[in-house]
Amino acid sequence: CLGVVYTEMGQLDEAAARLEESLAIFKSSGDRANFGRSLMNLAMVRRLQGDRAGARAMYVETEALFRSLGDPASAAWALNHQGDLARELEEFEEASERYSQALRAFRELGDSWGVGSSQLDIGKLARRRGRVDEALVAYRESLEQFRRLGHSRGIGRVLEAMAVLACDRGRPEEALTLAGAASRVRELIGAPLQEKEQAELEQELDRARAALEGEGARKPYQCGRCMGLAEAVAYATAVSV
Repeated sequence: CLGVVYTEMGQLDEAAARLEESLAIFKSSGDRANFGRSLMNLAMVRRLQGDRAGARAMYVETEALFRSLGDPASAAWALNHQGDLARELEEFEEASERYSQALRAFRELGDSWGVGSSQLDIGKLARRRGRVDEALVAYRESLEQFRRLGHSRGIGRVLEAMAVLACDRGRPEEALTLAGAASRVRELIGAPLQEKEQAELEQELDRARAALEGEGARKPYQCGRCMGLAEAVAYATAVSV
């Protein structure tokens, strides 16, 4: 758990140290399930540190481990993370296959959180491939899944993704409104973006700011920050057409 917290805080070396320690404990105690969970969390840290080859090997190992333990939900997460890696490496067909496999598993399990997360990733992949309509469909389903769950952080992640897509669609006011709403959600739940992710988002939003300039850019962002969660979801749903 400490490893996960340090990961969220962006303290990756500390996170890796805690997760390595947990792996040693679970291995010595013969707790294969929690060994697999710690290994999957460590894979995330390695991925964020830029060691994608190491992360991929860990995800493949955890998928096999969870299948042997009869844990299809955890195996599906390992698949979804493999899709993330492939997307980052621009191995788009591989990413699509892994995401599709994970989504099917989540649907069969009735795992709404998994479905919402997988659809968000599928939307990001579609956006990277220039498939705007596909991205919108995936984002809408992801948003609806997280809305039903009342999962604020998930909603914030979708709002951010939709803000970037709005930049692509030439809708700067919409992009900044969505980004403002997402920033307020994260502020309220105390879950800021990691520094690298925030920098990437700001780089995308700079396109919207440049299109509006000055006060014209500040107003929609502040408007988004003034929205409640339900209002932000309603706004996102209305503009994603």
